[in-house]
Amino acid sequence: MTFAISILVIGINLNNFGFKANPIEKAILAIACLFLLRCHPPKRSSIALFFSIMIITLLSAVMTDYVGFSWGTYASGLISLAVPMMFLMCSPPPRTKRFILQWILALPFLYLGFGVLLQLAGIREIMRADFLGVTRLSGSTQAAYLSAASAAGVLAAIVLGSKTGNLRYYLWAAICAGVCALAGGRMAFAIMLLNALPLFYFGSRGNATFKFIATYVGAFLAIVGLFFVSNTIIARFSSGSESGRDLIREFLEDIAASYSQWGVGLGHQYIIFPEDLTLKVATVAAHDEYLRFAVELGSVLSVVFFCLLALLLFIRANQSVVTNRWGYWIAGLSLFIYSMTDNAFSAAPIFFLVLVGIYGCSEPVAYAPSRRMKRGQ
Repeated sequence: MTFAISILVIGINLNNFGFKANPIEKAILAIACLFLLRCHPPKRSSIALFFSIMIITLLSAVMTDYVGFSWGTYASGLISLAVPMMFLMCSPPPRTKRFILQWILALPFLYLGFGVLLQLAGIREIMRADFLGVTRLSGSTQAAYLSAASAAGVLAAIVLGSKTGNLRYYLWAAICAGVCALAGGRMAFAIMLLNALPLFYFGSRGNATFKFIATYVGAFLAIVGLFFVSNTIIARFSSGSESGRDLIREFLEDIAASYSQWGVGLGHQYIIFPEDLTLKVATVAAHDEYLRFAVELGSVLSVVFFCLLALLLFIRANQSVVTNRWGYWIAGLSLFIYSMTDNAFSAAPIFFLVLVGIYGCSEPVAYAPSRRMKRGQ
């Protein structure tokens, strides 16, 4: 239930009402994670890795010489980082997993529904121009987050269709794919395709005939959809622009070089952004998690962090039954790919996109079918 409440809060987007949405969303998600971990405790090795990651952030906080360091900012950043780590530690049973995936599938529709209501109330517009001047579907949030949420919805629908045999989920997947295209998120769309293929072809319950028909129907709908997608959206997908990320990278690389040993402290990347740069790029996010953690933790500890993260994914695979190896490892790889261009850990819709693939391709040992059952023995 707490997870459902968190999805509703994310869908409303409290930024529209003058609140700082991210800390509130992460706090509710953290409570949901704690309930999940309490009911389904992870293995000791996963817990040890989790605390190892937390300890290296504390080491950076204690050792940094950044004069603007604040323990309050560090605590906020720690919660924001702990939430995705706790989700990765947990391996929920099928019923709980289905509940989580259904609410992730609902998120893009909540964004759109609340966006319509907010436009009717005169608070914001559902279609907004981005850095390139392209008008994109955004709902109640930023277009990038709607794009990631709808891409996650596609994967959640495929997994649910595969697990339940309900073909209506594939219709929801097609709708979410259209929303993702209209929202114009290039990386979200690419990650969606990268994960959807192994989830559908290697994890779907449908037979070969169903997959063959679905492939050609999907290709036909994609071609027809091109006629309904405006030229500006197509121009965005074909654009080589970095949407201001080059300006962000140049600034943060200088900061990373100045605090290369211990960084400025977890969570502090957001507060060191100069106001003139924020006005140019309309964000305070790094849009590059490798650079962000190099700034916040220092060059060495940031490498240690990503190594521990990779190890956590390997241990998770060993402690559960991976039912779709291609899908699982592509989902894990997607987290590292997405981290190159977006806020894969701090933005919940982006992390959900990766989480769906990981959850959809593995089962707890106690709930997974045995090899004999799979062979029909």
